[in-house]
Amino acid sequence: MKRIAWCTPFSAASSISEFSHTLIESYNSDPELKARAQIDVLVNENGRRYRSTSKCLSIRQILGSQDSISLFTEHYDDIFYNLGNNKENHQDIFDLAAKAPGIAILHDYVYQHYLAARIFTDSNAPKVYAYLMGRHYGASGLASVHASQILRPRESRIGLWDTDLTSRYPLIEAIVANPRYKGIVVHSDMVRRAVAETFSGPILQLRLPGDEKESPSAETIARWREDTGKRSRVTVAVIGHIQRGKQIHRLLDAIFSAPGIADLLQTVIIAGKPADSEYVEHLKKMILDHPLGALVRLELNVSHERLQEIKEAADFFVNVRHPNTEGGSGSLIEQLACNKAVIVLNSGIFAEVKGGVIKIENLHDPAEMQRAIHKLASSAEYRVQLGDEARQYAMSFLSRDYMREALDFSESLKKENRLPTQLDFNEILLHDSETRGPEPLFQWGDAAFAEFAKIIFQPYFSQEFLDYLARTAQQDKINAYKRYSFARVLLSFFDHAAKGEECKYWLLPAHLNFADCYVLACLKEQHYHTFASLLSGVGVVQIKQWSIVAQRFSTATIVERFALLLALWKDQNAPVSQAEFGDFCDIIKATVSAKFIEVIRLVATLPEEDFSRLMLGEWRNFIDTRQYRSSYLDLHEGIHGDHETLVKHYEAHGKNEGRVARVSLQRLLSATKK
Repeated sequence: MKRIAWCTPFSAASSISEFSHTLIESYNSDPELKARAQIDVLVNENGRRYRSTSKCLSIRQILGSQDSISLFTEHYDDIFYNLGNNKENHQDIFDLAAKAPGIAILHDYVYQHYLAARIFTDSNAPKVYAYLMGRHYGASGLASVHASQILRPRESRIGLWDTDLTSRYPLIEAIVANPRYKGIVVHSDMVRRAVAETFSGPILQLRLPGDEKESPSAETIARWREDTGKRSRVTVAVIGHIQRGKQIHRLLDAIFSAPGIADLLQTVIIAGKPADSEYVEHLKKMILDHPLGALVRLELNVSHERLQEIKEAADFFVNVRHPNTEGGSGSLIEQLACNKAVIVLNSGIFAEVKGGVIKIENLHDPAEMQRAIHKLASSAEYRVQLGDEARQYAMSFLSRDYMREALDFSESLKKENRLPTQLDFNEILLHDSETRGPEPLFQWGDAAFAEFAKIIFQPYFSQEFLDYLARTAQQDKINAYKRYSFARVLLSFFDHAAKGEECKYWLLPAHLNFADCYVLACLKEQHYHTFASLLSGVGVVQIKQWSIVAQRFSTATIVERFALLLALWKDQNAPVSQAEFGDFCDIIKATVSAKFIEVIRLVATLPEEDFSRLMLGEWRNFIDTRQYRSSYLDLHEGIHGDHETLVKHYEAHGKNEGRVARVSLQRLLSATKK
């Protein structure tokens, strides 16, 4: 007999727990199904467990060691992972899924909340969030990240997961990137389409079962059919978590703005758990401030028994969601199973329901909601007709059907992993901690790469660097990624400083090329003090040199920094590649003068010893800069020489022969100043 591990939350803290509990108990009570496999429940602990006829084990115990994970993988023929958008109920499941191959059951369409908790709270790696948004949504997603100020201090953040943008940027792509998923189960066509865009493995689309939650008996339904036909005023109900996404305020607006509708209503019951206390207070105020507020009963944290009473008393339900974040709506199936019509928004998973619903198109037009309410409240015959359609739709697919198809799907898949075509979220975090991206970012496209660089680097680097990086990405994508990687190395030093960690100075190269000298020169002035402080305690002579120069960079211009860095750290043993230098100059010429580019070209030919004693403070203290400037113009126009030719040229034109005869970097730089 096959052995199946069913990984799930299994407490009252999650509606997915109730889904799993119903499926497992239905499976164990069906002899035909139970003969196919033994199913053990692997629990993501978060509160008191449901009782079960299956063996229950804690996932946390398995995650304790690699040996435990290996034994677990060998013991079970297949593993199902129930994955939702909540860290507390699903973190252990996600962690196990990153280590052991299995089948993912996606309960949500939006996974922003789960990823935000892992990235911002657990890992303190906000740049990973920007990376994921850029990787999956390009320049558009990154523009939203930039506008939200999500990388700024916590008090100023605007979480995209708490806005209407969640359905536009669900980040489900980051969830399905796990190469250990042999297959994926979804509960709607909307999610199937989203998964299919990035997941190359098998996908099974199922419906949530109609018997997932308790529904009225046949006798209760028959009694309601009779009673609702006698009523001149009806009861409308909204049940489930009370939060802004349920758009309950729009229902109240529609009722309060149409007295004729109010005349058809006995009461409006809003019952459930207060998931958003601020929103609950807003609803309370709406109810208290309006004369028709007496029609509305707001019942919080109702008992199971009271919830059943409300479901039986309701003549129809309102379940309007925006944005649509779920992969399948358990609350909708629960309401349809009550033999009651439901008013829904014609979008997302709700647009896929075949019977028992009235779909409104425009959430912002109260007249649409009013027409739907009027149609149901004014016609008992129509209420009963839609109610019968609703129950027939809900009960046409039950828990035993779900488990039968899930097992068939499992048996159709091979046990070994799919070939890893993408990196999962845990691997992305690992790469980020090493300050390098897990894939060539230029594959995103030029606009997305430039937007991501702006988000990552703007607090630390000048605009010149951002412009340079964007232009490089258009002309030479491989070198653009190299410059990006070097800049991330520099940023890692500031991250280490903020965390009080040791500076990984060994990441600095022994020599810098032209482009990396420019990258380092483009750090914003205030960050050179931190950079110098981090390197000052390192017992490596070359690194101390970095520190000394960095301390003085706060008073220098970008071009001055660039020239000194080029002189000190360019590999003097490596010949200058004219082609490489020419390409580099073509990129920076938009922000650096042609005259200075020529100076840099000449500096690159000077022997290293000529710059070993330079002090930044002396750069501006030269005599007769006008003469040197004129001399330089002559040189620029007609003389193309090496270092010795330059020395002779300046010796022939210099006024103060008592000073150093050999041309210095200071004099070359002074020749470029106005």
